[in-house]
Amino acid sequence: MALQLSRREVEDLRSSLDRAIYRTIGKSDSSLLSTVSSCLSSGYERRKIIDKISAHIDSKKASKLADKVIALAQELISSSKSQKRKHDSGDRDKEVKRSRHDDEKESKDDRKEEKKNGVDVPSVLPEGETVGSKMAVLSADRIKLMMANAQKEIEERKRALLAMKGDKSGVSAAAAAAQQLKVQVQQTSSIAPPSVIKPVLYSKP
Repeated sequence: MALQLSRREVEDLRSSLDRAIYRTIGKSDSSLLSTVSSCLSSGYERRKIIDKISAHIDSKKASKLADKVIALAQELISSSKSQKRKHDSGDRDKEVKRSRHDDEKESKDDRKEEKKNGVDVPSVLPEGETVGSKMAVLSADRIKLMMANAQKEIEERKRALLAMKGDKSGVSAAAAAAQQLKVQVQQTSSIAPPSVIKPVLYSKP
């Protein structure tokens, strides 16, 4: 299985490769380290890696070192993929949250604007209906309601005025009747009382 690493990945792995060389041959070897690094950068397969490092050490140790080098490379690649997945997942979650937050904010702003204008438009409109048509219908209904309220208020004021006029006429009639009764009483009291008829005494002849 061929494993090809970038120069940066090889540099990140360089200290681990050096330790693997030390554990395999009991010492550090810069030329062997360079050969191993070159094999990983070139994407060589296990057989070719063994052939390349066999120029520095015996074939048995070369095979053992090749297995360690390939294992380190596979571990690095797996770790990089895992970190990338986490990073992509985190970015995706942030993007989803940001998008949801923006949608909620936009929806709240729209609702505030609708309430500010005195029109309450539902967030989900029926099929074939637009915000403009909905607002037009609401405006027409609002005008009808305002006219009905105005007409009702006018009728109530008329009734109130008529009631006030009726009360005034009733008071006037009562006052006139009271005045007439007073005059009659005064006229009655001004009539002279009947004269007392004195008895006529007749003398005897």
